Amino acid sequence: WRHAPKRSRLCHLCRSRVRCEAPGCRMVWVVVTSDSSGLRWPRVRYADADGVSIAYEVLGDGGIDVVDVPGLLGGLVASVLDHKARAHCERLAAFCRLIRFDRRGQGLSDPVLSGPVPALEQQVVDIVAVMNAAGSRRAALWTGGDGCQVAMLCAAMHPDRVSALVLNNGWARAYRTDDYPIGADPGDREVF
Repeated sequence: WRHAPKRSRLCHLCRSRVRCEAPGCRMVWVVVTSDSSGLRWPRVRYADADGVSIAYEVLGDGGIDVVDVPGLLGGLVASVLDHKARAHCERLAAFCRLIRFDRRGQGLSDPVLSGPVPALEQQVVDIVAVMNAAGSRRAALWTGGDGCQVAMLCAAMHPDRVSALVLNNGWARAYRTDDYPIGADPGDREVF
């Protein structure tokens, strides 16, 4: 990063700038929202999802909660670097409480240490953990691309927590089969 943001130690439970002794507290890095580059950096908080820290932020204070379920290329830092993504988040936050997060293994969330990509059910657990940490009882899920499968499964597993789905460019499966002729060519797996 050419223009590294200023950082300060801040407790995510008591908002103290000194070491906190509260039960369950752990210090986290919170990125200050302004720096010399003029970029708006996320105010990062962390949710615990089965021992894994999932980075999230909350923007706006509107009457409804909207959880932005990231796809493969989305996330907290993407909206800092891409002015169109940033403008989109600001527009959403103008009328709702926008809850954004980095997927497990991506961005500012804990890495996946070994093994395959987390199962869809584990990614649903991550969404619910972020909603709980942000104090959201019920929310609309907004997503695109490969985040659509996770959002749909979350709505099926937790219908009491999901008020609506907004899906953009979703698909039933990635690769073509006899009963799904519109997917990508299975021979292209190595390319991806």
